[in-house]
Amino acid sequence: MAMNINQAAPIIKALERDPQGKRRIRIDLKRQTPEVIASCCHIAHSLDQLGMCLYSQYKKSPNCLLTLKLNGLPATTSYLSGQWFKVAVAEKIKDYQQTNPEVQLVRNLAIRSAAGEQQQLDFIIAFEQRIVVVEVTTGRWQSQLQSLERLHSHFGIPLEQCAVILSERDQQDDQHAGQMHTIDVLAITELEDWLDEQIYASTTTETELPEAVYK
Repeated sequence: MAMNINQAAPIIKALERDPQGKRRIRIDLKRQTPEVIASCCHIAHSLDQLGMCLYSQYKKSPNCLLTLKLNGLPATTSYLSGQWFKVAVAEKIKDYQQTNPEVQLVRNLAIRSAAGEQQQLDFIIAFEQRIVVVEVTTGRWQSQLQSLERLHSHFGIPLEQCAVILSERDQQDDQHAGQMHTIDVLAITELEDWLDEQIYASTTTETELPEAVYK
């Protein structure tokens, strides 16, 4: 089952209230839909698999209560401070690959130009002769835009083939991004449509990556 960030809002908000991951968290899911409950339990199970939980349990009766006890380790803190959203975007792209098998995904790629400039990217998505670059953030998106503009300047990747995915987006974000940048600033729910547009773009541009180093 893929992680659904929109449906999993109760657990995400609860986890973010405990940025150090040191306490027991109880999340009341009594008034939530079955889809929301399933997504929250999926995240709890993922935390278990990643070794970030000391304890997790969901009890349907009597209170539909999901309980987690996190381990407080640095990896958990990193996950709660933003890595969870990278995991969610990766899940979304993997779902997209199920119906678009030609799409290839590379995560956390470091690329280096002939001049020695190096930059790390969250996601490179490739299909046929076209690549697109996706950066994600749970905070201020302006720094990601600057990073992608440097990517364009140093490596020649077209800005229209770049996007920033936000965990939350409001109307002000849309206005600022539209006025200042040609890079798309999207909500996670818009990612699939954006990839469709990239795949079926009327003009296919071959973009050559410089020397790449996997980390």
